Order: sequence, then C-alpha cells, then structure tokens
Amino acid sequence: MRNKEIAGKLYVSVRTVEVRLTTIYRKLGVESRAQLTALAADKGPKAPEPYVLPAL
Repeated sequence: MRNKEIAGKLYVSVRTVEVRLTTIYRKLGVESRAQLTALAADKGPKAPEPYVLPAL
C-alpha cells in the first residue's frame, strides 16, 4: 500500500505516514518496506500474552 493510500485511510497527512514509517524502520533496524516485510515474515506473528486474573 502506498503512503498516500495509508494516509487516506487513517485521515492523516502523507508526511505523517512517512515520519511514522521512518521511526518504525529505525526501531526495527531496517531501511525499507521490503526489509520490514522480510523481517515480519521471518519472525511471524507474535501470540498474545495470556491474561492472568489477579489473586483475590
């Protein structure tokens, strides 16, 4: 999906999408969408943590 399409769906500017993607890339140590996709495919989805009820 292109940045313009993402921006339209989220009702934000294209620049906001670009800035957020840059932040995500930096945090994950990738430089492109292709690398991000490869990383996601390699790691797979993370299972949610089970919810534990607090002891009474």
